[in-house]
Amino acid sequence: MMLIRLMFYFCLSYFVLSLDIGGRTVFDRIDARVAPYTEIAQTYIVKNSKKAWTFLKETSLNLIGHHIPEQKDRVSSGLSSPERQARVGSSTSISEQSDTPEDTYTMEERMLLKKILEESR
Repeated sequence: MMLIRLMFYFCLSYFVLSLDIGGRTVFDRIDARVAPYTEIAQTYIVKNSKKAWTFLKETSLNLIGHHIPEQKDRVSSGLSSPERQARVGSSTSISEQSDTPEDTYTMEERMLLKKILEESR
């Protein structure tokens, strides 16, 4: 029902504005009287919208900039995972740790690796 009423009023206003009075339509007569004011309003809106946009941008950047803490990303522990940290212990420094593979081999594995290396030479 609302859509039908809207279409009816649109058609009625279109018909009234397109009536020819003295060789010109009603719309042309209204436009001739209102055109200088609409040009002034349009230039004012365009001019102030640029100022408003600049002000809004600066204000929002300042607002956002004050709420972001300035921190540098850094790794304080130097460990790559929680499991490694738990295995090594928190008190041991990285320079004291030994990450060589021979620390994890048994005596038999070490002897076997030594034999393989000697054969390859």
